[in-house]
Amino acid sequence: MTKKSKIYQQVSEQLLIDKNFQERFLSAPKSVLNEMGINIPDSVQVEVHEDTARIKNIVIPESLLEEDESTASNPLYRQIVIKACEDQNFKTQLMQNPKVAIALLTGESVPEDLEIRVYKNTSILMHLVIYLEGANEELSEQELETVAGGKSVLSSGNWAGLVY
Repeated sequence: MTKKSKIYQQVSEQLLIDKNFQERFLSAPKSVLNEMGINIPDSVQVEVHEDTARIKNIVIPESLLEEDESTASNPLYRQIVIKACEDQNFKTQLMQNPKVAIALLTGESVPEDLEIRVYKNTSILMHLVIYLEGANEELSEQELETVAGGKSVLSSGNWAGLVY
């Protein structure tokens, strides 16, 4: 696990248990990340998007070299990101109509009640996806093991029964 991944894991854990940290992170994510040791240049803006049961956010990196560990933990998300990085036509279609693009890629339809939002990281804009639904509530044993096992809430694209 890289230093950056460890910091994201720490942020994820704090987001789940600390309402003040959540508010601070949501209002100034770049400052919080800088304080924790992830140096984000002044020229880069950070936007935070929240996954919920009905909204899933997908972030396309500038290149596959940027791909983080969250893609490895979700095969569907990884498949989408790799295809978008390798195929400009697919990326365009994904940005315009994500449900259709994903259905064509996987052969499976995306649930009607699920909204999918797609963002692209650039050299001046970094997107982070968090999952706060149920945060500040007591975590179950399984949820505690998930966080302790390194699954990050700073991840993207888990849906259709996939666990964070």
